[in-house]
Amino acid sequence: MVTLYTRGSALVDSRKRKPGGWSYIVVNEDGKILARDSGLSEDTTRPRMEVYAVIKGLTEARCFSKDVVIRTNSHIVYKVIEEKLLDKWASKNWTRGKRRSLNVSNQDLWLILTGLKTGINVSVTKVRSGGQLNEHDLDNYKSAIGMMRKAAGDSPGAPTQFKRYINSTDRKQQTRYKKLKAKKTGQLDDFLSDRQNNKERQRVLRLIKKG
Repeated sequence: MVTLYTRGSALVDSRKRKPGGWSYIVVNEDGKILARDSGLSEDTTRPRMEVYAVIKGLTEARCFSKDVVIRTNSHIVYKVIEEKLLDKWASKNWTRGKRRSLNVSNQDLWLILTGLKTGINVSVTKVRSGGQLNEHDLDNYKSAIGMMRKAAGDSPGAPTQFKRYINSTDRKQQTRYKKLKAKKTGQLDDFLSDRQNNKERQRVLRLIKKG
């Protein structure tokens, strides 16, 4: 069995098409990283990046095992796989609603995901902050966000606005995961003390700079 961690994001959390990025990490039962990758898209949405991250990751994960557990913070990915909506949509010719009056969004990606799931056992877990995050989760999600940040930084064509967004997201998530990890390892007081001391150092440096 292998575990697939996925992360997808876009500049704004809406259906408007904006710059976005994705990343994934595949690990075995011992926590060893088997595969990882990340990338950017200049014209996309957050839901598309979330699904695309799963597609890219599952393509690699199925090479290592026929049993794959997807760990994602994406509500749409979790709901579609957990409630087996792919089969329901396919039986309704990729329409939804009581009168089948609405077309399924991102059908092209869902069709690819349907093919990738064929012949293997895929389960999904919705990852939230708190008790569901173990130490491996913290490390791997931190790495996934860092990979997306690096992809944005290394790409000359990446929009500056998206680079700033990813950098900001990375800093916030890094702090969040460090805090959760410290809490789980009984070092929360030390973490909060170090963070307070760092804030004080930054304040003093700003005062010195102002002269």
